[in-house]
Amino acid sequence: MIKGKRGVSDAVFKWFFGVVAGGLILIFFTRFAYQHISLSEKINIRETIENLDDQLEGFSISESSSKIIPFNKELELKFVCESYGGGDYLKKTTRIIFAPRNLNGDSLSAWTERWKFPFNVVNFYYLGNRNARFLLIYDDRYGNFVRNKLEFPNIFNLQKIHFKDFDINKVRLESSSLDQINLVFFRPVDNPDAVKKAMKMNVNVVEVDADTNKVKINGEESFYLSNEMLEGAIIGAENYKCLLNKALERLSLVSEVYMQKASLLRLKTHEAECEGLYTGIALNLQGLKRSRDKQELIELKDNLEEQNRMLDRNGCIELF
Repeated sequence: MIKGKRGVSDAVFKWFFGVVAGGLILIFFTRFAYQHISLSEKINIRETIENLDDQLEGFSISESSSKIIPFNKELELKFVCESYGGGDYLKKTTRIIFAPRNLNGDSLSAWTERWKFPFNVVNFYYLGNRNARFLLIYDDRYGNFVRNKLEFPNIFNLQKIHFKDFDINKVRLESSSLDQINLVFFRPVDNPDAVKKAMKMNVNVVEVDADTNKVKINGEESFYLSNEMLEGAIIGAENYKCLLNKALERLSLVSEVYMQKASLLRLKTHEAECEGLYTGIALNLQGLKRSRDKQELIELKDNLEEQNRMLDRNGCIELF
């Protein structure tokens, strides 16, 4: 009897050991597979971001270009002022990329424009996709400006409508499946918070005064210096203020380069007229380098354009 019981106990022990060992092996391989999938996804996201960066770099040789950038799967991308990426991977960047803070989808609409002020400063990048909508709402005062002066590639989900045709309930229904919509009003908005509340989704309310180059984003005041910057506020409203400062920093650096060029040309010239022009240009460049005032920056830019034309008229070497 004792021998029989021992045989039963051995069988139970072996069965129990087999279950536990099998379970541990299953857990190991399940965890390994999960980690492998997770690692593969991280590698895929990293490769996608690096590939996107390469494509943006290729854009930089063009003054204006646009295209669709496809991905091999649905991705959730994040854009902030100094970096962009997906998942746990954020890539630091010196590029000025105007985009919604979050973009979900299997492709990107990408566009670049060269910002000149008055010389080449930097390329701006604009990113969107079909899940982000941009609606430009104008009145009679700014109708011509919006329709004819602001030109976006048709790869963006962007429409322009007169204010009298704006129906917030209709827009909400049309946009209910989207991740985000930017409502850009070329007219005052009495209560931006009420507009945001009525939309019942992720929305940015942008107000533009094209006469004064002022812009309000969700009630916060800012400004723009050119149409390229205004287009940035339309596409990348959430990060606009930081990107504006980033653009002004780049303007400061490039102004320093042109200051040095003006000084060298002044030393080389033997014409008093040219020497005086280079001296005046250097002073205006110094102002452009340090200023953060909208009106002063625009005036300095206009002065530099005129001085550069005067260099040509007087037979001097142009600065830019």
